Amino acid sequence: MPQHNHHHHQDLSSLLAFKASADPLGSALPTWSGPNPCSGPWLGLKCDQFDRVTNINLDGSSLTGPIAPLLQLKHLKLLSLQRNSLSGRLPPLSNLSNPSLRILSLSHNVLDGPINVSLPNLLVLRLDRNRFSGGLDSVRLDRVLDFNVSENRLSGAILGRLTGFPPSSFFGNLALCGSPLPSCLSSSVNDSASTSTTCIKTLAKLGVTSVLYIVAIDAMVITLVLAVILVVYACVKRRMKRKAMSRYSMMSKNRSEERDQEVGGGLTAFEGGENLRIDCLLKASAEVLGKGTMGITYKAIIDEGGLAVAVKRLTTSRYSNGKAFDRCVRLIGRVRHEHIVSLRACYRNDGERLLVYDYMPNGSLQTLLHNNGYAMDWMRRKEILMGVAEGLEHIHANPSREPHVHGNIKPSNILIDGQGNARVSDWGLTLIAHNGFDDGERELARVQGAGARERAEEGDEGDGCVVTEKAAGGMGREAEAMAMVKIGMMCTKEAAGERPTMRQVVGMMSEVLEFAGEAA
Repeated sequence: MPQHNHHHHQDLSSLLAFKASADPLGSALPTWSGPNPCSGPWLGLKCDQFDRVTNINLDGSSLTGPIAPLLQLKHLKLLSLQRNSLSGRLPPLSNLSNPSLRILSLSHNVLDGPINVSLPNLLVLRLDRNRFSGGLDSVRLDRVLDFNVSENRLSGAILGRLTGFPPSSFFGNLALCGSPLPSCLSSSVNDSASTSTTCIKTLAKLGVTSVLYIVAIDAMVITLVLAVILVVYACVKRRMKRKAMSRYSMMSKNRSEERDQEVGGGLTAFEGGENLRIDCLLKASAEVLGKGTMGITYKAIIDEGGLAVAVKRLTTSRYSNGKAFDRCVRLIGRVRHEHIVSLRACYRNDGERLLVYDYMPNGSLQTLLHNNGYAMDWMRRKEILMGVAEGLEHIHANPSREPHVHGNIKPSNILIDGQGNARVSDWGLTLIAHNGFDDGERELARVQGAGARERAEEGDEGDGCVVTEKAAGGMGREAEAMAMVKIGMMCTKEAAGERPTMRQVVGMMSEVLEFAGEAA
């Protein structure tokens, strides 16, 4: 039997089992008949190109009974059964049972029992106005954007990422507590008092010699454990030192083998800039494009062929000298991506520092948003959002010994190329800024430190600000725009460890746009 026929048979069996219990009289789902749910007039279904059911939307269809049969559909992405009379328990959901599920909306039913949902990729979970009971400790939702369990019979503490949702997501559960609801009453004081009393009674039953013997054994055990820890620490430290020395020698060897070309006269060319000559660059006609804290940017026309490039003349007082500067510029010059402005060459001589980039003819996002007198439509905003997110994800995920970060993401540093694509510019310039970066390492440590982590492991606060500003244009479908704003807000959380990585951001944005397209 062909694979798609096998999936088709499984889906059909699950759908008919649900119909038998949810619509025993055949009045709610009269079109659910026939051998193939993906080719007939089956109400509320959508399928993929392999005839597998992916979307079910049966809101307000007067359905009854359990929903378990529908959750046996392995390729189901969206299940919306709001405002029905469905009953019974919600079966445990995990990546093993429901790997594709992204949206689960079961509001306004009479479902009961515990909520056991562990779906890291789920984006929407709406279970409000049911009869669910128990706690939320079995709810694991790493990427959820829309969460509501209000007006149920839940109890216990709200934990983890769920504390980031508003109180309205939990209202109507009188026994729920913890942020964002009032704090839970702690019984730790009573527990401590009880424990202390028990310990005193136990000690009273022991003789003095026994107590001293126990204390001596405990002291020996603690001393032995400390000795083992010190030995392990010394071994690890010695191994790390050897690895660091090996890494340094490897880096030195790799640098000598780099393809970056010293063209001469202080000019270092990267991929695509091999034909640049410093004499032509310095003689080129220039037009000021903008001024900032990092320096002044010019549009320069190279004589040969009228090639246009963007030249950033760095403010020399802000940047370190020598090897640290060269190392960071080489790091920047090697990155290539369709949504990143490419650095083609660098000139450093006699205090002059020039960075030569591809010229972007359509200005910046800042201009598009605020200065040109027209409002971008929602489709255009989405394209720019995705382009910026993919560019930043590439910067963060680029395999390298060095940490890759942007350090100064904002609308004026997002440029638009000749094809209308968004490109991230000026990335990495904060790494070579003079403030606290004389040895070429201090600023790298600061940027990836606990106070200002922008790397992929911890997420990016600045990226979220750009996402929020662009999505807040108020155009297009409200739900889609609000989902984008929520992603942006996730990226601006104060604690770096609570922010999603750029890889996760790109994934969430892609899925939001995919589901919005399917619902259109």
